[in-house]
Amino acid sequence: MSRANRAQLLDTAGSQVATSLAEGCRRRVRWQPVLRPALLVLWATASLWLLRPAVAGAAEPEPLLFLGIQRSTTIDKLASQIIVEHLQDRGESLLPATGLTDTDRRCRRLQCLAPLAVQRKAALVLDGDVQQVGQNRSLRVVMHLYDVRQRQQHELENLCVDCDETKLGIVLANTTTDLLGQFRKTA
Repeated sequence: MSRANRAQLLDTAGSQVATSLAEGCRRRVRWQPVLRPALLVLWATASLWLLRPAVAGAAEPEPLLFLGIQRSTTIDKLASQIIVEHLQDRGESLLPATGLTDTDRRCRRLQCLAPLAVQRKAALVLDGDVQQVGQNRSLRVVMHLYDVRQRQQHELENLCVDCDETKLGIVLANTTTDLLGQFRKTA
């Protein structure tokens, strides 16, 4: 084969390779507008499928009656309001506490919690106590949760060291969240 023939053959082969590469690029460009929406639909479907069990398992929160936070011998209105707002922010199904007497709000025993829950149509009754610990500014926080269906009372305790109103609000909110979380894990 002569040098000229070989050069012509390589030139022809090179142009065929270049043509097939260009065609492949055009094919990709032609499919790209169809491929992107298809991938987007596939991604959305997979995402919905993965999220489906979490959404399907999410139940409506049980009706919750909050009695308040008792500090010493009185109901602490500020601390109680902090917990009401916290429960609302969490999306809890909070029942109205209007008409509760001081005796109702101080109730911590099953003998008065059960009839109160039935009367108010509550599945859960929540309340808390704040007590001074020693001579310093430490406070003991105890949150109580009564489960009407199981007729059981759960409680969780925390200590607020060098406590001011801001810290107390945080400890109350965290203790409430932890207590409800523990209850729902076991329920």
